[in-house]
Amino acid sequence: MVYIETLTSSLWIEDDSEVHRYSLAFDQLRAIAVSPDESAELISRAADRLQMERGPANHAQQPDRPCHPHLAEEPAQ
Repeated sequence: MVYIETLTSSLWIEDDSEVHRYSLAFDQLRAIAVSPDESAELISRAADRLQMERGPANHAQQPDRPCHPHLAEEPAQ
């Protein structure tokens, strides 16, 4: 069984041939994925590179503002 969740809906897939295709796709993703330690190092290097590109004057941010607008939490309603 495969469960897929999107922003607006979800889907359960039970057909054996479709489940098999998803299984193969995830096997391929796992095979090419880097380890958690390698992921952390990759993210750290990218953050360092971004910080160097922005420079010290642009790196400072206001404490109550996220560094990227897409990372901001939506206001509670």
